[in-house]
Amino acid sequence: MRSPDSREGQKLARVLLVQPWIHDFAAYDFWIKPLGLLRLGAFLRRHDVEVFLLDLLDPHHPALKGEKLRRTPLDRGALFKQEIPKPPELSWFPRRYHRYGIPPSLAQEEIKKIPPPDAVLVTSGMTYWYPGVRETISFCRRFFPDAPIILGGIYATLLPEHALEVTGADLVIPGGEPVTIHRELSRILPLGEPKEEPFPPPAWDIARGHRSIAVKTSEGCPFRCSYCASRLLSPRHTLRPVQEVVEEITHSLKLLGAEDVAFYDDALLFNAESHILPILRGLSSLGPIRIHCPNGLHARYIDPEMAKELRHHGFYTIRLGLESSNPSFHSQMDSKLTIEEFRLAVESLMEAGYKGRDIGVYILAGLPGQTIEDLENTVRFVLDLGLRPHLAEYSPIPGTDLWEEAKEASPFPISQEPLFHNNTLLPCRGKRLSYEEFMSLKAKLHRALDGGRGGRP
Repeated sequence: MRSPDSREGQKLARVLLVQPWIHDFAAYDFWIKPLGLLRLGAFLRRHDVEVFLLDLLDPHHPALKGEKLRRTPLDRGALFKQEIPKPPELSWFPRRYHRYGIPPSLAQEEIKKIPPPDAVLVTSGMTYWYPGVRETISFCRRFFPDAPIILGGIYATLLPEHALEVTGADLVIPGGEPVTIHRELSRILPLGEPKEEPFPPPAWDIARGHRSIAVKTSEGCPFRCSYCASRLLSPRHTLRPVQEVVEEITHSLKLLGAEDVAFYDDALLFNAESHILPILRGLSSLGPIRIHCPNGLHARYIDPEMAKELRHHGFYTIRLGLESSNPSFHSQMDSKLTIEEFRLAVESLMEAGYKGRDIGVYILAGLPGQTIEDLENTVRFVLDLGLRPHLAEYSPIPGTDLWEEAKEASPFPISQEPLFHNNTLLPCRGKRLSYEEFMSLKAKLHRALDGGRGGRP
């Protein structure tokens, strides 16, 4: 889709932004948005660069209307997928492997509409999704052999040397600091001298068909959980100016005619009185909107007053990060929560009008040394409170505090091959928590939730 900033008769630098395919056993659109690319696109426009977007995950492509993808009115749901051969390293695993996103034939039709760019910028997600990144870069190279291909994003930040070696990218830019990106891109594009400047509001106008927006009101996280990569991706925790966020959300929702907002923050409720609450109050003139928190909220910040604020301002998808009901877990792993704080948060949310079925709870499964009994106890704890447990299989992340322990615990060579980071494999499975025991627990939990009675697995 062409940038409306094009100027007749004037040669502008031109950039293609690409959201790559995902190769995996499972993938679900829980408000997956090319937010980083759209922010980068707006930044490039500010410097008189013409931008185009090729979103290879796009579930809203007009040609997919007959595919009957299972989508919800909240703009989340299934992605189009096609079965592909498993990588040789995963050939033994008893699950089908897919390419998620629009089919290559459709991608070919889209890329042929785009004039040759001066550079192709590709983002990346999970470390074990790198085969999809590699296919994407190879695909772009066929059509634009003379354009340098630059890779950024999460995988590029966590494993830059691996990314440069295996993906075919000409340049890998780790990190997401605007000044760093500016400096690196200035070697290829006429952007001028790098300077400290925030990215402008995302260029949602080039994101075809989206019916919701994603927003980050902050960067990084004030906590340092041993299993989380937040500090590696954004070393500093910074809050964006309140009015800047209010204007971005207001403009973006009106532009798309949308009513759903997904917050990507790692600690949305931190310093709430001076940050998120003024933002929410600044949005009150928009009328009814639905707010979703796929990353999970810190329960320690939810008291009766906060719960009322969340309800009043349209928080629709509530996810709490419990991880474990074992108190020793929090003293050793994250120091972000006590069980008493969790109970208070749940009581406060229910007093504010939320039902148990409205409150999802993330439980980390497959941590190094975790036992099946510990996992079962946490699931029972959540079900007994009338809430909905969501088992989140642990993926070992290079550079985190838990990485060395994960390498020792995993039966796979996770330090040599990122494909073994895939959480579907339960990479740190062992005698204390086998894959079979975990899958049995997961099946029992599904039956209990499908029954709608809150029964125990």
